[in-house]
Amino acid sequence: MSELIHLEERKPLQAKPDQSSLTFGEVFTDYMLSFEYSKEKGWHDLKIIPYGPIELSPAAQSIHYGQSVFEGLKAYKHEGEVVLFRPEENFKRINQSLERLKMPKVDEALLLEGLKQLV
Repeated sequence: MSELIHLEERKPLQAKPDQSSLTFGEVFTDYMLSFEYSKEKGWHDLKIIPYGPIELSPAAQSIHYGQSVFEGLKAYKHEGEVVLFRPEENFKRINQSLERLKMPKVDEALLLEGLKQLV
């Protein structure tokens, strides 16, 4: 694992769901990616942490002004391996959205490394 990415392990892992009966919005992963941001360091401290609630300040701009970015990324299993569908294009769209909102861009290489570690 990259020294730039911290993994906080979850034990035990959830039982694998029946693939034939998955329902959108009801089955979640064991882990999620998390970044920190500061003016001094920019986006930093990428972590893979157990999936769960996130702490959000009541002063968060996403609550007051709707300032947020969402971008979905597809991942498929192919011959026993997980394949990400065009992640570089996904990250470009994220950074375009961030730029439009006058928010700092993310490090695409670090984000890709984090996703590779996550899946």
